[in-house]
Amino acid sequence: HDEIKAVIISQINEQTDANILSGFKWNGINVWLSTENQINFKAAYDLAVQTNGTILPVKFKLGEDAEGNPMYFTFTDVDTFTEFYVAAVNHVTTCINEGWKEKDNIDLTLFQGE
Repeated sequence: HDEIKAVIISQINEQTDANILSGFKWNGINVWLSTENQINFKAAYDLAVQTNGTILPVKFKLGEDAEGNPMYFTFTDVDTFTEFYVAAVNHVTTCINEGWKEKDNIDLTLFQGE
């Protein structure tokens, strides 16, 4: 059962990572939430808040459209940046919580007798 559980947990982790990475949409833009992008968004957001927006505007490539063209957004005010950043953090948190819930509800009795 330990091997089966490890495989299931690995699949849940992979799906959770995929949901975080490519499952977030903001203002009609599919946002690529790689770890690097998350760090860059956080650093810029923290600096924008700490400086009361004096570092703005800041432009990010959020993702790509269906044809692979870059989708950029320029944050010109702290309120819009806050809306974006809070939504991104909530997306990541939701994905992680859903993954935990799924792992907590693994039913290994389905594999008894194998």
